[in-house]
Amino acid sequence: MGVGQTNHWYMGGMDRNKSIAFYFDIVNTEALQPHHKVHLQFKTTYQHVNGTKRLRVTTVQRLMTNPDDLREMAYGFDQETAAVLLSRYSIFKTFSEDSSDVIRWLDRMLIKLVARFAEYKKDDPKSFKLSKEFSLFPQFMFYLRRSPFLQTFNASPDESQYYVSLFMRENVSNSLVMIQPAMMSYDLESEQATPVLLDVQSMKNNVILLLDTFFYICIWKGDTIDKWE
Repeated sequence: MGVGQTNHWYMGGMDRNKSIAFYFDIVNTEALQPHHKVHLQFKTTYQHVNGTKRLRVTTVQRLMTNPDDLREMAYGFDQETAAVLLSRYSIFKTFSEDSSDVIRWLDRMLIKLVARFAEYKKDDPKSFKLSKEFSLFPQFMFYLRRSPFLQTFNASPDESQYYVSLFMRENVSNSLVMIQPAMMSYDLESEQATPVLLDVQSMKNNVILLLDTFFYICIWKGDTIDKWE
C-alpha cells in the first residue's frame, strides 16, 4: 500500500515518453536472504487508439542483498537514475512543503548517503573518498539545490510549472541536463568538442563554449575568437 493507501493507480493518458517511478520500502529486512530473487508484477489496462481494450503484464526481477553488505549494494547503485528519482520526489514534496524545508531534507539525505558509503578518517577532510558508483551523486545534488525546480524565486507559477511538467516526463539523460547543464568547449586545435566544468576557469580566450540547459542554448566566445571573427 503506497502513499495513497492503494495499489491501484489511474492516469488520463500515456505515451512512449511517459516515465513512472515506484518506490518500495522493505519492512522486514531480517527476512532477506543474500542473492534472494524478488519478483514484481505490474498489470496495465488501457484503451488503444483504435478503440480496443488491452492488458499488458510486466514482470520485473530484482536480486536482494543483505543491508549490511555495503559493497554489494554499491554495485547495484545507479547514481544518475537515483539523482533523477530523488529530484522528482523533491519536486513532489514542494507541493505540500516549503522549498527551503525540502532543500534541508535533501542535505540530510546526502549526508546519510556519504556517511554510510564514503571512506574517510575522522577530522581529516583530505581522506574523504567516494567510490565511482557514488562519485557524481553529490555534484547532481549541488546543482539540484540551485535548479528552477526548487528555487522558484523571480519566476512566475506558469514558468515554474512548465519546467516541472517537462522534467517529470523526460528520460534520465535529458533530466540530468535539466539538473546540471552540459557545457562543451570548441577550439581550433581539436576536431571534437570537449566537455568542461561549469566553472569560470573554462572561459578561455581561444575557445567557444556551448552551454546546453535543455531549455536554452547559450554560446560564449573567447576574446581571441571574437577578434578573429
